[in-house]
Amino acid sequence: VALDAKDKMAWSYLGAAYMGQHRTDEAIAAYKKQIDVDPYREYAYTNLGRAYAAKGSTADAEAAFLKQLEINPLDRYAYTNLGTLYIDSHAYEKAAAAYEKAVAIAPDEASLQVDLGKAYVHLKNVDKAREAFARAVELSPTPDTWNNVAYQLALAGLDLDRTQQYAESAVSSAAAASRNLDVERADAAAFGVVRSLAADWDTLGWVYFARGDLKNAERFVAPAWKLSEHAEVGDHLGQIFEKL
Repeated sequence: VALDAKDKMAWSYLGAAYMGQHRTDEAIAAYKKQIDVDPYREYAYTNLGRAYAAKGSTADAEAAFLKQLEINPLDRYAYTNLGTLYIDSHAYEKAAAAYEKAVAIAPDEASLQVDLGKAYVHLKNVDKAREAFARAVELSPTPDTWNNVAYQLALAGLDLDRTQQYAESAVSSAAAASRNLDVERADAAAFGVVRSLAADWDTLGWVYFARGDLKNAERFVAPAWKLSEHAEVGDHLGQIFEKL
């Protein structure tokens, strides 16, 4: 941008770089520059909304996502980000409505079905939640989907026999992939396997927690915490110790 302040994409890339460094104020400024240069650039307002959301400016984030939808009413990413924003602010009816619109635009996207199921869980609409989760697994019977569905079901305490099967399948897949890792030749894919293993262990542990089996809950969540040090995993381990 020092060479060409009106470059059609450079401000978006700069904003993404700032977001990667958690420099949200600078990201917001860059994304606003992008909008000044080309307000109709794909995802321009969505990017700005994500930066506001990361900063905790919920109202500004919502306004940016809604502006994106004025420009492109079929932008499923704007609807998805709105849904996430509403989930985080406990506006569950709005979240479900946003995710429903995203699903209508991209009905074969498994991750959207998981998000929609999560919103239904918060609304205590168990039947619709089960339907969305089942659709997600049908669309993408993969370890990531099994883990994501199992985690939401475990949080809700629903269908724990099936939930445990999903979680165990995800753990088995990640464990199998980890056997082929070589520490001397670690690459991005290898780190991805390790992240998946930590997430899958945490989910399976949380299924056991929902069952009241604290010994097995700790057996999986404790190593997940050591491996990832993710805040949510730490919270889970704290709750397990509290129960113990």
